[in-house]
Amino acid sequence: MNPFSQQTEIFRWGPVPIKLFYMGEFNRCLTTLFPKNYPGHSWPKTLFLKNENRMVWLNDHKKLREHGESIFLKYMLYINQREKARTKWKKDRQKVIEFERRIDKMNFALLSNKKFIKVWHDFHQWVIKFWTHAILPELSNYGSSELLQKKLMEHIKDDGDLMSAMEVLTAPLGISFYQQEEIDLDEAKDISDHQKRYFWLKNSFARIEILDMKFFRERKKKLSKCVKKKVAEALENARKKKEEVRIKYALPKKVMDIADAITDAILWQDARKKDILIFLYYKDLLLSELAKRYVLSKEALLDFDSIEIENLLRKDIKKEIKKREKAFGILLTDAIQVIDTKTALRYWNLYAEEKVSEHTQEIKGIIASKGVTHVVKGTVKIVLDPYNLKNFNEGDILVTAMTTPEFVFVMKKSLAIITDTGGLTSHAAIVSRELGIPCIVGTKIGSKVLKDGDLVEVDANKGIVRKL
Repeated sequence: MNPFSQQTEIFRWGPVPIKLFYMGEFNRCLTTLFPKNYPGHSWPKTLFLKNENRMVWLNDHKKLREHGESIFLKYMLYINQREKARTKWKKDRQKVIEFERRIDKMNFALLSNKKFIKVWHDFHQWVIKFWTHAILPELSNYGSSELLQKKLMEHIKDDGDLMSAMEVLTAPLGISFYQQEEIDLDEAKDISDHQKRYFWLKNSFARIEILDMKFFRERKKKLSKCVKKKVAEALENARKKKEEVRIKYALPKKVMDIADAITDAILWQDARKKDILIFLYYKDLLLSELAKRYVLSKEALLDFDSIEIENLLRKDIKKEIKKREKAFGILLTDAIQVIDTKTALRYWNLYAEEKVSEHTQEIKGIIASKGVTHVVKGTVKIVLDPYNLKNFNEGDILVTAMTTPEFVFVMKKSLAIITDTGGLTSHAAIVSRELGIPCIVGTKIGSKVLKDGDLVEVDANKGIVRKL
């Protein structure tokens, strides 16, 4: 029996290069701690598929929005509830940070296998706990944008004005950790100190990359002048625009409260993203040590989560590794069910990628950012792997399934951004606003219809991309 019916509108996160090991604790938390802490609320049934080196995360889109709106209304809309949950998250976050400091001081060579596995187990248990309250802002944002749009339609009748207001009202009013890093780099006198603080900047759920001082020296040379001042001016401009929209459409407090909760959730997601990129380094450090101790392929172990690896050490782990070489899947409900290769490949063909006509000349999506220049023309570059950017030139138009933190550096070179998935609170939407470039998300078929080298017009006034 298929996990989704033929009538289901599928939400896709991906396909992108991602390894299960790096995000496995999120899955574990979804089926254990999250529903216990927020009874009556859950992430809807999820299908996770891996095929070769790409992963896709699939949901019933209608149910995802319903679950998101429900948890937004109960736990995120009102600031006292929001702060209560965020305080709990900060306590769990601090435990992870303290454990990271312990690992920094450890000499693995002095630990027996039994003691090392205890470190492995305890660290990953804290990472699972980290996710308990950190899931709130992400899940809520899948339903909150539609709620805001419905409320705004009571006050704004023109579709174009409505989308412009949505863009303005969902723009965060805080500094992202990428912006903070650029400010710190601009002001840094000691590059070695900066490198120690930000070596993890290009980590992702796909791979770990320790950045050296040369990387930061080269970036410092390319930074625009007065970074801090420009960021402050951009935030002030965003504040003014919000106030102008509020006054122009006489928006009541209840509407502004929804918008404020959405932007606060975005800032919370950004804060947790920084912590994730850091603890991924420590996860990778532990995995390298485990692979060495047990004479196993580290790359092969990336297809398992930390608990699976711990349990499989007592069994025939090499046999299990063989089963996941090409493809596998995981069905998340109130438990975790592993799906075999044959079934996973069948599901991939059914759900993973949108079917398109090769004659399509125009695609539509959600206006995530109009940018400084609302309509631009440029050359398409399809980027499915953000670490493979040999042919991406400054001023190309980035087209991808979705963006994640490791895309930031190519996004900075882009004239505009087009994604298959995502909404007004997605990573692509947030970063494109920071960069002041046009961005159209949720096209569903952008990376399938467009090809490398296509000349296109991106019209961020109408949310349309046209082949020229």
